[in-house]
Amino acid sequence: MPGPVSPISPGSGPDRSADGGTWGERADALVSAMEARGVDDARGKVRWLVSSLLGRSSLSAADAARAARPSPGQAARFAKAAARLLRHEPVQHVVGETEFFGLPFAVSPAVLIPRPETELLVETAAEWLRERGGKNLRVLDVGTGSGCIAVTLAKLFPACEVAALDISPAALEVAERNACRHGAAIRFLESDLFSAVHEERFDLIASNPPYVPRAECETLSPTVRDFEPRGALDGGEDGLAVVSRLAAEAPGRLRLPGALVLEIGDGQAESVSRCLQRLQPPPKVTARCDYAGIPRIVRAVFPAADSVSPVFPEPASPARASGRGAGHRGCWCS
Repeated sequence: MPGPVSPISPGSGPDRSADGGTWGERADALVSAMEARGVDDARGKVRWLVSSLLGRSSLSAADAARAARPSPGQAARFAKAAARLLRHEPVQHVVGETEFFGLPFAVSPAVLIPRPETELLVETAAEWLRERGGKNLRVLDVGTGSGCIAVTLAKLFPACEVAALDISPAALEVAERNACRHGAAIRFLESDLFSAVHEERFDLIASNPPYVPRAECETLSPTVRDFEPRGALDGGEDGLAVVSRLAAEAPGRLRLPGALVLEIGDGQAESVSRCLQRLQPPPKVTARCDYAGIPRIVRAVFPAADSVSPVFPEPASPARASGRGAGHRGCWCS
């Protein structure tokens, strides 16, 4: 009788693909090994891996194939991937891509893996662009990473001009690949924040900057802490080092009326709102909650110069989470 299925060593002993080692047996063995090592959502990650190895995008493909046997080549690829998952490597790195706004995006250790919260940033930016007519507008994505924000906005608004900046050449290579994959016309520039576009003006600036306080970076899960770029996570001592620079410099890069849309961390809405409301011209600042009811997206709309009141307004109350709860998508507070 065959021995127990090894999720990481199919080459040792009999070839399980030929003697009864089904996809289901291999998957269950890997899930157990991952759970023993404290890897979160082990079953979901293994379903994603198996579906990818089968060449399918739907996770249900892994369930449908449980009784089937992998080919020797599939078994070898599964073993190599299993070893990476057991080291807490993100499944997105293992399969090479993730989904964002319904589109596949290549990812690598050079870029932050796109997350559902950032889809809310795109939705917020898209709402403002639609309010302005959605055509002949200039859009800037600062810290583009994988390019998910810039590419999605370029696809949604093909009549707008989109530019994307990043300080990392390796990240820009990934972003450019994603833009080519989706036929998105985007101008990519290596830049420390606005340094490469200091003489240009834009109607909308969007950014998902690093906002994790430095001390908290070490407390992140190994999947994030050890495999995603620290520069895309570490926001300095209070998490607001880059956010503050963006808030201070963005008004000078906007064509008024213009908007700045930022993703921020838990507990940062009040500080960011106060920082923005000290700027000239004073913007209207609103915060949007994520799926857990946490203020996650800040939008600052700067009025046209001829509509600015000569009286400097008092800072608005900090963003509140009234009426928020898990499942409340995109509640607004001002």
